[in-house]
Amino acid sequence: MNQKKLKKRTIRIMREEKHFIEKNKESKNNLYIKNIPKEKDAHQIYEYFLKYGDVFSLKINQNEKGEYIGTAFLTYYKEDDAKKCFDENKDKKILEYDIEVQYRKNTNHYIHNNNYNNNY
Repeated sequence: MNQKKLKKRTIRIMREEKHFIEKNKESKNNLYIKNIPKEKDAHQIYEYFLKYGDVFSLKINQNEKGEYIGTAFLTYYKEDDAKKCFDENKDKKILEYDIEVQYRKNTNHYIHNNNYNNNY
């Protein structure tokens, strides 16, 4: 059922790990992905980022019609995996597109990749 459409919305099944979520809500495990092309599906995006470490959560954002809007939230279990993903993907084409990886401080504040070390 995971990543299947139901009423035009993608179903996302996750393990509920409240302790991990609360502990890492504003950690460096969290990344914000933007400029994801609409022709890439959730599975392709997940498989790409999985090579950097164990992914806790990947949420690809959709509009009211269930269409991808080109952004996603990505959380790794380990901070080192998120850092590796960030470092290896900055200023680089991802899946042949200009997909951009940034650190996410929380759901309303994004840190541009060039300012991570100074502002986090």
